[in-house]
Amino acid sequence: MSKSLSRGNHNGLLKNREETKHNNTKALWQQVELLHKAKPEVTWTYKEIWSGAGLKSNMALNSPWNAHIREAIETHNKLIKEGYSHNKFLETNKHRSLRDDNRYLRNQLKDMTRQRDKALQSIAFYQAERDDLEQEVKILKLKVDRLMMSR
Repeated sequence: MSKSLSRGNHNGLLKNREETKHNNTKALWQQVELLHKAKPEVTWTYKEIWSGAGLKSNMALNSPWNAHIREAIETHNKLIKEGYSHNKFLETNKHRSLRDDNRYLRNQLKDMTRQRDKALQSIAFYQAERDDLEQEVKILKLKVDRLMMSR
């Protein structure tokens, strides 16, 4: 290595780092705005954001200076999930992701399973009560029969 070649300086490295941070943040925010227009009623994945912004990993999205972007994504997803729980979007024929459909169907299946278990529990209770009452009726019939014979 010859001494005539400059290796750069610390200020240049810091400037490059700041430019990269700024460009990544700008690209991520543009992707969020694009998804607001393209998919307003579907939850967004983090990978969808950073890969759509042209980044190779989620490192920029996980960085503290991009916390506002993560917060925007989480807020959007929370609003969408609340809407699904109130069946707001299920009444419309808008496009939803398969993941959201699966989540909704899984929750519906859990509710139906709970209702079935509750119904089976009450059926078992009433059958046990019926069996006890039948046994009591048999005992009372035997007593009545004995009393009729003793007269």
